Amino acid sequence: MVLLFMLHCQDLVVLSQTFGPQESYDARQRVVKKVNSVLDNRRKRSADEDDEDGDTLRVEEGIYIVNEGLFPDHSGTIVLWRTQGSYVFSVVCQETENRALASMFLSYFPLIIAEHFKQSSAGDVDVTEFLQHSDQINTLLRHFLPSGQLLFTSSDLIQYLKNEAEKDIR
Repeated sequence: MVLLFMLHCQDLVVLSQTFGPQESYDARQRVVKKVNSVLDNRRKRSADEDDEDGDTLRVEEGIYIVNEGLFPDHSGTIVLWRTQGSYVFSVVCQETENRALASMFLSYFPLIIAEHFKQSSAGDVDVTEFLQHSDQINTLLRHFLPSGQLLFTSSDLIQYLKNEAEKDIR
């Protein structure tokens, strides 16, 4: 089960949705700081490394295990994150959660958001759009991550869920 979904840009938490016990502000900030720290370290290390084409390597996703409990009654949690432009999409899951499903969710959900806001990628959406339309993102989230449950998806299911979410948004 996903315990927390977060969309953040640097230290600003743009959107946060809890699917289990209430997390504290401190828990969210610890996740943001850890993800930002990992991103900064990896970007510094990869800044000087180029692949054969001369392109700079980019860090787009990661995972880390949180040993101390971010949530009551959940001693082991994992954080998966994926960057999209200047935004970071993160999910905090129970340690036993299917990490491949969580990673797949982080791959397609930013695309769903970009399509909803009629952009080529979620990284192109202005932060004020996210803040002004957080209810719409929550509706999308409610359909694609119902009660924090990751879904096995196909292109047909994704299309169906998008249509259902759009009906609710209108």
